[in-house]
Amino acid sequence: MKKIVPLLALLSVCITAPVMAQSTSFQADNFEPRAAQRENILNVDTTDVRPHKMPSVGIFLNYANDSVQAVDAGTNRVITKPMRRRLAGDIGLAFGLGDRLELALTLPVVLNQAGNLDLYNGGGELSSSAVGDMRFVPKVRIFGRQDGEAGLGLAAAATVYLPTGDVNSFNGDGTFRVEPRLVLDYATEEGLKLAANLAYQVRPRRVALSHVSDDMVRYSLGALVPLADKLALEATGFGNVGLDDAPTGTPFEVVAGLRWLPNEAAIVQIGAGTGFNSGIGSPNFRVYTSLTWAPQVQKDEPATPSCVECSCDECDEPKVSEKDPTPRVVITKTHVVVSEKVHFDTNKAVIKPVSYSLLMEVAEALKANPQITRIRVEGHTDSRASDAHNQKLSERRAKSVVRFLTRRGGLDKSRLEAVGYGEAQPIRTNDTKEGRALNRRVEFRIVEIGGEAVAPTDKIVTETESTVTTMEEK
Repeated sequence: MKKIVPLLALLSVCITAPVMAQSTSFQADNFEPRAAQRENILNVDTTDVRPHKMPSVGIFLNYANDSVQAVDAGTNRVITKPMRRRLAGDIGLAFGLGDRLELALTLPVVLNQAGNLDLYNGGGELSSSAVGDMRFVPKVRIFGRQDGEAGLGLAAAATVYLPTGDVNSFNGDGTFRVEPRLVLDYATEEGLKLAANLAYQVRPRRVALSHVSDDMVRYSLGALVPLADKLALEATGFGNVGLDDAPTGTPFEVVAGLRWLPNEAAIVQIGAGTGFNSGIGSPNFRVYTSLTWAPQVQKDEPATPSCVECSCDECDEPKVSEKDPTPRVVITKTHVVVSEKVHFDTNKAVIKPVSYSLLMEVAEALKANPQITRIRVEGHTDSRASDAHNQKLSERRAKSVVRFLTRRGGLDKSRLEAVGYGEAQPIRTNDTKEGRALNRRVEFRIVEIGGEAVAPTDKIVTETESTVTTMEEK
C-alpha cells in the first residue's frame, strides 16, 4: 500500500512548462453524492429506487483539503496549490416513477474555495464561490431484488453532466458529458447492503500542465452496515483510471461515516475520508454532513387498491369502510388481529405504501404490550403457481413485514420471527377470486408472553375466552 503523504493530488510538472496554455476547464473533484441518499450509499448507486411519485430533497455539504496540487517532477517539491480548500454543497432532488425508475437532479454549489492559479490562465486566485456542472441521473432497475428485499440486484444508470460549471476554477468541463453506469448490489435480511458501480465517462480532452483530462473508467464500492435501530455505518471507496497515458496518477479515495434516521422522513449523515494515492481530485482529507427529507408514505393513497391500480386478482380484496369505527389492530390472547390486509405488489414481497400506517399501528400496539415477548409473522399465499414458488413468496413477504416492523416501527428484532406457509393453510377455497384474495394474507401469532410459550392453536382466542372464533369463521 502506498504511503499517504500530504501531496495526495499530484500534478507532476516541469518548472519550465508553458504557463498560458494550461487549462482549468475540467471538473477536478471526484466525489459526487447521490440525490436520493435513503436509497443509495453516499456517492454509490444501489438498485433501490424512490417509491412511485415520492420525492427526496436534500443538501450534502463536504469540505476537501488540497485536492489539486502542482509539484516539480524532479524534486517532488510543491510549486503551487491550485485548489487549497473547497467547501461545496450538492443540492439534490429525486423521485420515483413506477417501481423501477428513478430520476434525480443535483446542482453542485461551491460555497467557498481558495487556490493559486499562477501556472494557469495568467495567474491569480480561484473565485471564492462557483457553480459546478449540474447532474441529471436516470436509473432503472433491471432485475433482482425489490426495494427493501434481500438478495442480488442489477440496475443501469447514466449521469448526464450539463455545462453549468465555472470553467475557470476546476468546476466544469464547459460542455456536455455522459457517464453510463452498471450497478450491482446485494442485501441481507439483517439490513447489510453491499454495492458496486462500474462506469465509463465520455468527456472532452483538456490539458493542465502534465495532467490530461479525457475519457475515463470510474469504479466505486459501497457498504451500509446497520449498527442499531435507525443508525448505520456507511462507507465507500472510489477512483478512476484515465485512458490517456499522462503520468498524473489514478486517484482513489475512501469516505466513511454514520447515517441516522431520526424519524420516518429525515436522514442525517456525518463522516470523513481521505485520498490514498496520487491523482487529481484526491484530497488530503475530506469531511461531510448532509440532511435529506425522503418520505416513504404516500399521504393521498386510497385506503385500498382500486381496480385501475391493481392487478386483476386484487380487485376482489376485502374493503374496509373509512367510517368503520372498529380498531384496525386488536390484541387477543393468541394473535394480533388486523382488520385489513397487508398489501404487497403482485407476486412480490414489496409492501404497498397503503399498508404502512396499518403496520405502524401493529408496531405501536406491540410497544404498548411489552409482555408479549415473541410474535410470529406468518405469510400465506393462494394456490396459483408452484408449491415451491408460493413457499418462497410467503417467506419473503413475512420477512418483509418483520423488516418494516423493526426498521420503521422500532420494534426489537428479538421479539419477531418470520415464517412462510405458502399455500398449505388456506382459510377459503382457491377456486374463486374472493377465496384466493382471502388466502393471500399475513397473520401475527403470539408465541410467547413474559417468556412463557403460548400453546399453539389455529383459533383466535379473545380476551374473554368465552368467545372463540376460528379462522374459517372470519
